[in-house]
Amino acid sequence: MNKKRIIGIIIFLLLIGFIVGYKYLSENDIISRTTTIYVATGGGKEDFLSDKEVRKLLKNRYHINV
Repeated sequence: MNKKRIIGIIIFLLLIGFIVGYKYLSENDIISRTTTIYVATGGGKEDFLSDKEVRKLLKNRYHINV
């Protein structure tokens, strides 16, 4: 085999290893993508932000913890 082919195979294997490792770490909450934000409540936001369905949607879809 020539050098270019060997280097290509090594790069491909490293890329596969990186993808598998990232998926494993993100599924086990080692890599957390959730951002916690603090908001000033008032004017009716209390009921909206205390709703469990709204909090679940913000966390699952947008990765935001309010």
